[in-house]
Amino acid sequence: MLREVQILDFAVISQITVDLLVKREPSIAAMLALIAACRMDLHERLELARGISANAKRRALLLLMLWPAVGPDKPSRSAIEQRLPDNHSSLAWVKAGPSEKTEDTLIADLGDPAICLEVLDWLNPKEEKP
Repeated sequence: MLREVQILDFAVISQITVDLLVKREPSIAAMLALIAACRMDLHERLELARGISANAKRRALLLLMLWPAVGPDKPSRSAIEQRLPDNHSSLAWVKAGPSEKTEDTLIADLGDPAICLEVLDWLNPKEEKP
């Protein structure tokens, strides 16, 4: 999905708002957060992160914006990390890749269960098929 993000028109991307991320189903909100993380300019990304951080039920979406796969630049990564609770245990996990699978207890305080499960579905390493 992340490869296809590059073909989206900026007019579409500019329609991604905090309100949209808050009101959509968790699976849609997660995809939209990933698209925003990949394609929005720094100012827009930080405005979106600021709004997401103010919503206790959707704060886990910030982790998607920090995922190394979306290639966050250093200024946005630093600013988004500050939007999470101080020294949150999920930060080290996300920065590591994530290379190890984790359970929802790691991020349970960052949103409602449905959004946390959706974020983990994206971030947890996929099991290799035998």
